[in-house]
Amino acid sequence: MLYLTALVYLRTIPFDYVFDDSTLITIHPWMESWKYLPKFFTHSFWGFLDVPRAIDFYRPLVMVAFATIYHLLGPAPGWFHLVAASTHVLATYLVYRLVCETTGDKSLGAIAAGIFGLHPTKVETAAWISGLSDSLSMVFFLAAMIGYFRWRRQPKRKPSLLLMSASFLLLALFSKEAAIFAPVLIGIYEFAAASGSFRSRFRAAMTSAWPYAAITLFAVLIRILLVRNPTGHVLNKVPIGSTLLTAPTAILWYLGKQLWPGSLSIYYPMMIVDHLSFGRFVLPLLLLLGVVGAVVIAIRKTPVGIFFVSWFVLMLAPVILYHVTLQEHDRYFYFASVATSIGLAYVIQGLRHYGAVLQASVVFALFAAMAVLTFNYVWYWDNDVRLFTHATQLCGDSPNAYGYLAFVYINQGQTKKAEAIARTLIANPDLCARGWYILGTVRFQEKDYERAREAMQNGFQLSHGKDLLTIMGLAGTDLKLGRNEEAAQIYQDALKRFPNSAYLHANLATALKGMGESDQAARELELQRRLQ
Repeated sequence: MLYLTALVYLRTIPFDYVFDDSTLITIHPWMESWKYLPKFFTHSFWGFLDVPRAIDFYRPLVMVAFATIYHLLGPAPGWFHLVAASTHVLATYLVYRLVCETTGDKSLGAIAAGIFGLHPTKVETAAWISGLSDSLSMVFFLAAMIGYFRWRRQPKRKPSLLLMSASFLLLALFSKEAAIFAPVLIGIYEFAAASGSFRSRFRAAMTSAWPYAAITLFAVLIRILLVRNPTGHVLNKVPIGSTLLTAPTAILWYLGKQLWPGSLSIYYPMMIVDHLSFGRFVLPLLLLLGVVGAVVIAIRKTPVGIFFVSWFVLMLAPVILYHVTLQEHDRYFYFASVATSIGLAYVIQGLRHYGAVLQASVVFALFAAMAVLTFNYVWYWDNDVRLFTHATQLCGDSPNAYGYLAFVYINQGQTKKAEAIARTLIANPDLCARGWYILGTVRFQEKDYERAREAMQNGFQLSHGKDLLTIMGLAGTDLKLGRNEEAAQIYQDALKRFPNSAYLHANLATALKGMGESDQAARELELQRRLQ
């Protein structure tokens, strides 16, 4: 199972950087020297770009891992792919160890780990270098949980094992935020496993969970105290109405991909339910309630079952909460899929009652099918053109898929192909604003600044001045044309929404300097310096 998982992902070693990889590694200014190491801990994950983002993260260990590979092995993408694939393989092995620790069933552990490691939805994490944040955090998180269960089984519980487990949790928290649910999971397990009154069970839960809660609180405080760039906060409020209406469909979508992982892509068609509908809300809700009822019946009074169902619910909760903002991605289910992999393994394990040959045949067929599907899908992650062309073929309503493909062509100097994409989007009433922005960028690249501004202005008006990319494109074009007053006004309006963006203050300073407002420009530069 482990060898097969490793064999499938060996294919990624000759792959190029894709998507965010180049930004995070080859053009990242802090990768140049080890002297920038402290910045990984004092800035948010994308803090080096210093532009407003919908949601930002704190993942210093991921950047330390990238820097270590970069300085010790070099910038060739093959080394990064090797580490990303190996980390996923290690996570697969630890899923096996966790199941063995919680159930004592090695056969169940092998099936669950095989499903987890070979499932095609893991490609986005294992074949994409930037997906290391999921697999690295998962390795540390699984190690923390394994350590906890080992500590719990000991007749004389050694503090050293508990300390080691809590230390792994800290590393997981510095790799990805999903690990924050560890103390809650441990509390739920202890409460379910304890006997006696509610009060005694609650006390048992708190007694075991408090070290992990303390570590989690410590990690949160470290983030609050160290992170200097205020743009590392959530900038978009969660739209409660559409989030609740979309939740049943989104949850079923993720579950469906675990059962039938077809038509996988880095982007998917937009999934937002913004009004009450029988087909898009009531029916999915009824189906979801049916699934919940079946699961509750299956796990009732089973502490391990309650633990893993709670794992699924907690790990999926943030994904659903921010679904309207971030939309669906395979990597978002990486943590929650541990629970679904174990659940599917339980179902397959039940087939042994009908004979060992039948069970072995099902396992062999399942693993072979997943390996083939994964091997085929991995191919799309070879380079950006292939990746985003595939995405546009599967989700024609995604401006991001078209936008990234267009900018890949622009960076490669293939402006005619980028312009063709822009024209396609302009012809779509729902995507025309992004199309005008892309066309403006093509014209800008061709140094045709007047026509670039015309296109950017169209995009600006169609997006009602709310699309940050178009705002920056229009202002940047005005600067090139010497229209400093117009550029300054755009930057000032943008700063009303994002007052803590050093990037906007710096650009405003450029516009003000062009207007001869040296004193105001100096103040903006000082604000930029304070925010960096």
